[in-house]
Amino acid sequence: FLILGRHARHKNIEAAIEALSLLKKNKKIDINIRKKIKLLIIGPQKKGYTLNLIKLSQKLKINKDCEWINWIEDDEKEKYLKESLSLIIPSYWEGFGLTALEAMSFGTPIIASNRGALPEVIADCGIFIDPNKVKTISNAMEKIILERSLYEKLSYKSQKRAEIFTWEKTTYLLQKTIETHINN
Repeated sequence: FLILGRHARHKNIEAAIEALSLLKKNKKIDINIRKKIKLLIIGPQKKGYTLNLIKLSQKLKINKDCEWINWIEDDEKEKYLKESLSLIIPSYWEGFGLTALEAMSFGTPIIASNRGALPEVIADCGIFIDPNKVKTISNAMEKIILERSLYEKLSYKSQKRAEIFTWEKTTYLLQKTIETHINN
């Protein structure tokens, strides 16, 4: 599982760490699979906040299952997005959600907060969670692991949805909006 973005309180990374802890104890998932599950947390770190996140992973005894990586180049980001089971965005609020769109373009299913612009961007191509309820994140992670047909459906739908968000279309719509306001 992957978290991609800067470390900030509103990103709610601690909820994903706690969800991983619950997932590691989930008896519905084969022990051999549980042992392999990792959470990659990639993005610019914030000294005190990141240290608290690391301490939380240690307290929950899953620090060996969490990998902390500073910001990476685009080719590395593409590799991680393609190889991850899912991108997790448990934010309390999020703007457009460009990271979600990047993941969707590679067919990576999204587990995302039901807040901000994420539901509009992701539509029916992801699993939405309540960022205040860790169990909803853990349950979504479980579904991604256990329900192969759901995973494949979300992957396919994500790629198709990402195709509607192009820079060309965005530029065209922006230009039309500006022209409308200038001409009125």
